[in-house]
Amino acid sequence: MKDSNIFNDLMDLNADEWNQSIASQLGMPLGKLKMLIAHQELMLDVGPLRLQINKNDITKSGKEQLAREKTLKKQYKKIFKADYKEAMATLNNYVVTIKDDDIIITSIACTGKIIIGIDFSNSQLENSYFNHCTFYNCNFTKCHMESSFITSCSFIKCNLNDIDLIGATLARNSFLLTNMARINYTYAVLSDNAFVNCDLSKSNFLQARILFSGFNGCDLIHEFFRDTELGQVIIINSNLYGSEFKSTDVLDSIFTRVDLLGCSFKDFTSNAFTLVNCTYDEQYKELFIRNNLTYNPSIVEWDNETDRPNK
Repeated sequence: MKDSNIFNDLMDLNADEWNQSIASQLGMPLGKLKMLIAHQELMLDVGPLRLQINKNDITKSGKEQLAREKTLKKQYKKIFKADYKEAMATLNNYVVTIKDDDIIITSIACTGKIIIGIDFSNSQLENSYFNHCTFYNCNFTKCHMESSFITSCSFIKCNLNDIDLIGATLARNSFLLTNMARINYTYAVLSDNAFVNCDLSKSNFLQARILFSGFNGCDLIHEFFRDTELGQVIIINSNLYGSEFKSTDVLDSIFTRVDLLGCSFKDFTSNAFTLVNCTYDEQYKELFIRNNLTYNPSIVEWDNETDRPNK
């Protein structure tokens, strides 16, 4: 069941209006709400609010906004007698294309909005666009988000399990205490992202590119890296147990205190890749030493067996 009022507000209100309405509903100033989210101290029970978005919702809502835009176009021309086509083509909160002078609504676009406690699971959000948004305690389980653009967003205590991000672009985002297991990242590009205390296990990174990104305290168990590029990636205190790195190229990256036991490195290539106090199967010891990948300063040795990441 979908709350149409939430969807209409999400699509019709600009970021300032939406964020102010959320703060008002929670009974606090907007500045305090932002501070509590930044410090992960928002303890209010604000969800879940069900909002399953499908293509019909997007098309219907977009056409309604387009009708309003056309009305404004007529009013605009009466006063200025100018071309309003360019302004009309930038529908607020929608991803649009123009074909034969017709505006085609393809998905939603959200910029600068604070979204709390909303359950988007099973939504159809292909080609969607999210920029500078904050998602707190939201659920995107099994969402279709192929070819989406997610940039400069924060995901805090969210559930992103089992979503499709085939061909998507994720750039300059932060993920904190978020479940991200079994995601399909095939052909996706992940750049300048930070993952802290997240579970990304059993995900598919086939022919994906992971660049300038960091993982700290994460579970990446049984990942599928095949024909994947990892460039300037830092992984710290994390668990990659049982992952496959077939035909994967790792460039200028550092893994520190990472569990690599049970991993496969068939046709693995690397350049300027360093392993610091990592654990791995004996069969790969010669490979790593031969390529000068290992570095084991005593200052960061395991204090005891309980310090190792859990398998």
